[in-house]
Amino acid sequence: MKSIKLPTLLGGPIIRRADTHQVTIWLATSQPLEIKGKVFKVTNGRETETNEYEMLDSYTKTDTIRAGSRLFIHLLSISPHTGTFPAGTLIGYNLSFADGNTCGIKRIRC
Repeated sequence: MKSIKLPTLLGGPIIRRADTHQVTIWLATSQPLEIKGKVFKVTNGRETETNEYEMLDSYTKTDTIRAGSRLFIHLLSISPHTGTFPAGTLIGYNLSFADGNTCGIKRIRC
């Protein structure tokens, strides 16, 4: 039987929950990966008509389950080191993979 070459990212990222204490993101990959997340406060730069991103001090806890020979389910919990994430504010995130690739900023609202 011929082996099919799968992409690394099979599903997601999907935001499961976002509040002032934690952002939870789900994704599925075809191989085990070390994944880290960063959270950003997003503000509209009115003068330049572009968004400005301020990285928030946070840490990532990742739970990974092997669901098949080439299926790994990852649940990332990104929390602030101290205090809370800003409420009523647009926030975004970047995911970094062990190989150095990143998944671009996505915007969410807490």
